[in-house]
Amino acid sequence: MVIAATVVALVLELSLLPVAPADGSIYWSDLGVARVRKPMISCANLDGSGVTHSFIQVVATDLAVDADHLYWTDWDGRQIGRANLDGSAVNPNLVTGLPKWVGGIAVDDAHLYWTAWELGVIGRANLDGTGVDPSWITGLNQPFGIAADGQHVYWTEFADPLATIGRATVGGAEVDRGFIALDWMAERLALGGGYLFWASGAIGRAALDGSGVTAGFVGGFNGEVTDVAVAGDHVYWATNDVDLGRADLGGANVERSFITSDQSLKSLAVAPSPGCPASGPGRATAKRTQTQKGEKIRVEVSVSATDRLTADVRGRVKLGPAYALEPVSKRVDTGETKAMTLKLKRRRAQERIAAALKRGEKARAKLTVKLSDYADNAEVEKLRVKLKDS
Repeated sequence: MVIAATVVALVLELSLLPVAPADGSIYWSDLGVARVRKPMISCANLDGSGVTHSFIQVVATDLAVDADHLYWTDWDGRQIGRANLDGSAVNPNLVTGLPKWVGGIAVDDAHLYWTAWELGVIGRANLDGTGVDPSWITGLNQPFGIAADGQHVYWTEFADPLATIGRATVGGAEVDRGFIALDWMAERLALGGGYLFWASGAIGRAALDGSGVTAGFVGGFNGEVTDVAVAGDHVYWATNDVDLGRADLGGANVERSFITSDQSLKSLAVAPSPGCPASGPGRATAKRTQTQKGEKIRVEVSVSATDRLTADVRGRVKLGPAYALEPVSKRVDTGETKAMTLKLKRRRAQERIAAALKRGEKARAKLTVKLSDYADNAEVEKLRVKLKDS
């Protein structure tokens, strides 16, 4: 049994396939804050560009990926969900009826694996959610993190007096609960580059045979490391101070704020191919034809935010001459959709346009919508709206 020292922290896990960083996507989850922010999965390109918050709006305790799909556990709903890497075909009920406190999830080329912390078991199912075996490995002490590589399954558990990383074959044989012993719990694991990584107050590393244990492989964190992942030549991590970091597989070139977010980061996964869609902080839409009643001319715009943003809308209504609309500005939080109403600046303009619409004349509104995120990145959208009388 190999002994290693680590620092306690609640962390999250996943199992990963090595990928070339330029070709993949990184995903992370946020469990949300009541009445403030909805639970969600966010994503970005592996070079840190193209950050898209609220990529999928689900509760995701932990994440795992294969070549085609993103998987997650939902310990509130006691189920496992799945979606395509681009966020389409979301199925939150791939595996249902799981026990309370289902935690970590891992995937290899044939099976899904998950931990049930309270029952002390590891469950398994086929990748399509069939063939569920809720007690594939039993007799464990509070297992949480789990990883798989097609030959072995690794997991973390509490053991008296030490915490451990366990290992078994993918057939469920050769169960070794004390494969690596730790001074304290490391609740999540990742595989890649010929190594096993775990996250705690620091990131630990060992060879796949359990040798060469380095408890403080990457250290110096101010807060809690909530998950660790491996892709190509880099190890990635999430922390509870809302940053995603990375370093070389050798532990050098540490970037502690590789991606900065305003979310409370929990789990982390890296896809073997591009999946995160190109997206700005949000989207503005408007009905192409809007009916007006009486002399109160109103133009409606809807803004949806994939990241917290400020929406500034201005425009004019053209009816021969152009009449200015009063600018409107609103803050829209991640995952929200808000309606914005623009009015004409002058009452006489309202009367003229209303009278023209009643005569069957055409009036059109031209709008400019500027969407700016919290990092001052901005995009501008142009909208056109036809006005008609009721």
